[in-house]
Amino acid sequence: MERKYVNMRGKMFFETNYLADYHFHFPVHGNCKISANKTILALASPILDMQFFGRSDDLDSAANSLKIYDIDPKPFRKFLLWIYSKELDFDNAAEAMTVFYAARKYEVSDLKSVCESYIFDNISTQNVFLIWNFSHNYELCELKQKCMKLVKRHTAQLIQSTSFFELNMKLLTELYKQNELWIASEVTLYRALEKYAEENNLVREHLDGILKLIRFKLISSDDIIKINSVLLTDAEKDIFELDSRAVLPDGFSTSKESRCTNYVHITEQDLGLLESFKKMHESHEEIDYVNPAGEKFHQTVCKLFFHGVQLYRELEIIQALKLHLPNFESESKHDYLSRILESDDLSIIVPLINALKFLKFGEHLSVNWLLI
Repeated sequence: MERKYVNMRGKMFFETNYLADYHFHFPVHGNCKISANKTILALASPILDMQFFGRSDDLDSAANSLKIYDIDPKPFRKFLLWIYSKELDFDNAAEAMTVFYAARKYEVSDLKSVCESYIFDNISTQNVFLIWNFSHNYELCELKQKCMKLVKRHTAQLIQSTSFFELNMKLLTELYKQNELWIASEVTLYRALEKYAEENNLVREHLDGILKLIRFKLISSDDIIKINSVLLTDAEKDIFELDSRAVLPDGFSTSKESRCTNYVHITEQDLGLLESFKKMHESHEEIDYVNPAGEKFHQTVCKLFFHGVQLYRELEIIQALKLHLPNFESESKHDYLSRILESDDLSIIVPLINALKFLKFGEHLSVNWLLI
């Protein structure tokens, strides 16, 4: 209660400019001004401490204002409010990334962790490329791994989005190096790269290394003929139009391994079912459930899922788990299902969705369907 009271007082001090003796100006925003107390800020930030009270000849500790050009007023205000009151309410992940930038710049470590946690929990297909680039720039490994998992699951959808064209070359290369991507064929990747080149006014020389990561051995000669290429030379097309035994030009991938052996189109409703099932599993709540055989139960989705798998032995998820994700000897069913739901293996995701649909879980989950 005492900590909460102190935070409330801090918020009141900030919002009323109480004891404010320093001012942050934002010239690119009509010279907007935000005021704060130097001592309070210096306690939280060693960088601001040096700025305000440092002994360096390069600093003017007597100055009472600073111009901010690299952070917008709204996220900067939230940055300062956190210092005063430990209160934070983000509008979206993009804003959290900006506050993270401020926290990193001024070395407010606890705020960095809060921002990273929020961003991690709010990754979606709408912002994954933006966050992937952010995680790469700041070497946030867990965040980067989660982004990569989502990119693998939704490749075909994501490479048609405008944010795909904003990927930097390093991340684009990393994407095309993946052995597992949710695509119907390598033609999908080729066409996406052509569109990327067009949108960014790039030529073959800029994209040569990435182009050579495409597995042309998996593209039929009929599909090659249909390609109206701006990236391939006529000589290269002639070679690719031959059968798969043809020797490819130097540097091109010779892999014949499909990146997605079980590609099917997954609807947003299917993805919502998967996410809803996962959230209900994490909650440990019980649901009223009627299985396809008409049997009624009131149990957790974990127990219901494994009961259904045992009852309907023809479900493809059984073989998929046996081959790709067997359970550990001492592992509980709850932990095993958690591991299944965290898998980014495409050989598991598709049969899992199909199993949930067959077992009619969508009719019984009591949480809202949320799209990932």
